[in-house]
Amino acid sequence: MAKKEYLIELFGTVHKKYDLLNHLLSLYLDKGWRKSLVEQAGSIHLRQLLDVCTGTGDLAIEFAMRYPQVKIIGSDISEGMLEIGLQKIKRAGLNGKILLQQSDLFHLPFKDGVFDAVSIGFGFRNLHDFKSGIREMVRVLKKDGLLLILELSLPQNPLLKRAFIFYLKHILPKIGGLISGSQSSYAYLSSSIIAFPKKEEVNSGVVTATAEVEEETDGTTGRDSNRTSGRLGRIDYPHFTILTSTECSCRSSTRGIVLSCSSMPSTVTLVSPFPERSCRTVIW
Repeated sequence: MAKKEYLIELFGTVHKKYDLLNHLLSLYLDKGWRKSLVEQAGSIHLRQLLDVCTGTGDLAIEFAMRYPQVKIIGSDISEGMLEIGLQKIKRAGLNGKILLQQSDLFHLPFKDGVFDAVSIGFGFRNLHDFKSGIREMVRVLKKDGLLLILELSLPQNPLLKRAFIFYLKHILPKIGGLISGSQSSYAYLSSSIIAFPKKEEVNSGVVTATAEVEEETDGTTGRDSNRTSGRLGRIDYPHFTILTSTECSCRSSTRGIVLSCSSMPSTVTLVSPFPERSCRTVIW
């Protein structure tokens, strides 16, 4: 089974316990880490943000609470995770502040250079191709945009490192198995932390990917149109689907998908490479 299909199946199994999973994997430090990451976005003029691998929306919700004026889109491949995310958005009183969209990180349904910031929290290590994932996130960023990566890795201290590896290998899978009924899922997620590259390697990959994307610019629109068209040719979306927690309608325009929601004072245009395709909204 390819990794993408495996991950869809895995998160479809553990999505109801996913928030608890993050607490267990991080030893309950994940909430503070998210707040710290969100604060870093204050260094730029933030208007539009994309949170990829959004899961159940914790990071997107944190951004919405800290920056209420920002338009936020959360994307994920797992429908079950997004469904829980919408429930959490409702409970947080953020209806209409966050739009959730089911899509593949490697084929994001947005034009080049759209977002001021792209974030990914606890999802980067699950990518089957780090370089391609970074390139796609950088592609949809504005030239001076901010890429924010929050991820679990091993401690630098040798004693803490050995203790954490023992916890990940021998304790967490058993606890997770008892909670969720899927010990193998927790074993995989534990191993993904152990195998995750050092931050220096990730930083190097970001620098390389950014340079490669910038080399492909045409000097006018900021991106090579032929390259973009070729990439889109490999995407097969019958609709541009927006998941919402309130009554919304959408229509296609030459600029993209125009979304009107009862909870929003004005319409929102999502810059999509599929203006000619039909759009639909799904309410949970």
